[in-house]
Amino acid sequence: MKENVDLARKGWLNNGLFFIIHDQIDYSAGFMGKEELLKMDGKVVELLQGMNFRVQLENGHEIICHLCGKMRVRNIRVLVGDVVTIEMSPYDLTKGRVVYRKRA
Repeated sequence: MKENVDLARKGWLNNGLFFIIHDQIDYSAGFMGKEELLKMDGKVVELLQGMNFRVQLENGHEIICHLCGKMRVRNIRVLVGDVVTIEMSPYDLTKGRVVYRKRA
């Protein structure tokens, strides 16, 4: 514990250690930003618990989606038969997020 206090006084725990680690990272390779999300349209087939939905995509696959935060805050209702736009991560194609409800 005393060693940590001494190191903190010297700036190693607060600033120095951060700069040492920061300088060792190679930024020339380029970091991937937020991964690209796949946007697709689908039709709500079934309502599940906790604002989850079973959505059938245009290509025939069925995935489980949850409602995005802005739609929850604004109380946008999604019912069976609604056409929705969803976002999916390229890493897990079985789950998605409902981001828009199309007007019928």
